[in-house]
Amino acid sequence: MIRRRICFIGWANHVHLERWAGYFATLGHEVSVISFTEKGRYPEGVRQYVVGLKGRGLRWIELKLRWLLFRIKPEIVHVHWAHFAVPVRKAWSGPLVVTAWGSDIYKREMFDDEQWRTLALALNQSQLVTCDSEDIAQAICAELGVPSRIVRVIQWGVDTTVFSPDGVDLRAELGLVDREVVLSPRNFTPLYNQDRILAAFAMLQQRRPQAFLLMKNYGGDPEVIAAIQRDIEVRGLQDKVRILD
Repeated sequence: MIRRRICFIGWANHVHLERWAGYFATLGHEVSVISFTEKGRYPEGVRQYVVGLKGRGLRWIELKLRWLLFRIKPEIVHVHWAHFAVPVRKAWSGPLVVTAWGSDIYKREMFDDEQWRTLALALNQSQLVTCDSEDIAQAICAELGVPSRIVRVIQWGVDTTVFSPDGVDLRAELGLVDREVVLSPRNFTPLYNQDRILAAFAMLQQRRPQAFLLMKNYGGDPEVIAAIQRDIEVRGLQDKVRILD
């Protein structure tokens, strides 16, 4: 294996960046992380730097990035969250990988025309753009004019030390033996459309009466949870749906 110097840039204390950078560090690559927030949790040997320019303008951020990258001297820079590619591309002319995570592409209303234009320019000047779904990949190409040849979908796997067929039999514990279980693992916030999941399940249940819907709550919006619970009662699905923490 050729050992590379890789610099990751993003929110260092975000689990996605921790997993990406940590993975390449464990493979033996020389990994550095530049953070727009706080430092994160990484394997021993990963060097971390903080931009630390809260309240400063884009020009200050570009200069700080340029200085840090000059010190680190990476062979590859990998940006997490697409809009960070704009200042990074101005500070770095070498090989650039950009990973989009969703809100940076889907929430067009958050960005003005100039921000969208500079994002498109930065992505088109990258060597590789990655994302975690085919839908985001299509949006990147259609909305930002990025050629499909440099866009790759990389989906997360499953940690089989945590999720294993040999684990606890939750079907028996929850009384769902011989039931067809539908799992909705996203949280109870408006973004994830749990109301539509419930509506779709209600249609399915009419044709598949053995179907059962499990919905996962992880500190969700109390108003959204209450609305879903009311909808469950209105649809008469109290014995067909369960919300689990």
